[in-house]
Parts: sequence; C-alpha cells; structure tokens
Amino acid sequence: MAVLVSAAEYQQLHAGQERRDFWDLITEMRAAPSFAPVDRPLEEVNAWRDRQPARDFAWPE
Repeated sequence: MAVLVSAAEYQQLHAGQERRDFWDLITEMRAAPSFAPVDRPLEEVNAWRDRQPARDFAWPE
C-alpha cells in the first residue's frame, strides 16, 4: 500500500516527530514494567544456526 501526499502535507506530518536514538529506544523498552526478557540457553540459540557449508555463489556478470 502507498499513500501519496504533497511535500507540504508531509512536512506537516513529519514536523512534530523527533528522531530518537535506537539505543535509547531499547533502554526505554527494557525499563517498561511489562518487559520480560527472553532467557534462552546458549545451546538452544546455537542450535538455530545452520552449520552446513555455504553454497557456491558468484555475482552474475
């Protein structure tokens, strides 16, 4: 889906929004009372990775 707006309308919509730092957002999320970190054992996380050798690849010319 796409929404087309004029440059002036975009400026109005965008004007009130401050750009926030990614790490600040993470810190804010972790500080929320509803935040529950996911504690997974290292063995489980390591099992997610595909240990097969990478496939041969070449960029098309």
